[in-house]
Amino acid sequence: MIKPKRIEEKEGINTQIESNNEAWKAAQRSVTAATLARDQAQASLASQKDKQTATVTAKTDGLVIMGTKSETSPLLSVVSRETLVNGKTSEYDYDKLKVNDVVSVETVDLSKKVTGKISYISPVPDKATSETSSSQYNFKVVLD
Repeated sequence: MIKPKRIEEKEGINTQIESNNEAWKAAQRSVTAATLARDQAQASLASQKDKQTATVTAKTDGLVIMGTKSETSPLLSVVSRETLVNGKTSEYDYDKLKVNDVVSVETVDLSKKVTGKISYISPVPDKATSETSSSQYNFKVVLD
């Protein structure tokens, strides 16, 4: 028996709908599985972040200040509690300076003299410039 054309079209469309429904259900299962995998990965990442620690030790004593999240500024800064003065000495006077030596520091306008101790002397000179004919070494003084 030959089926009328409309019945054949209807059965074809119904078959295609069932096929599309099965494909849709399979896709839904895939999405659900992917969502579950993502949630598990996020939970694992959060757990690992909580376990992660880093210890950073500064060369100087001071207060730690949190920075901003800017790419150009540091995340942490160590601010010294002491008043430090940076100085330079020539290679000729380098051997005369020792850490913990007491020195006298004069202000730029020469109105004040303050004493302090040398806390650091650089073991390597600064890069030479055309202005200096000898090597220059940095040093730091902690003021009293």
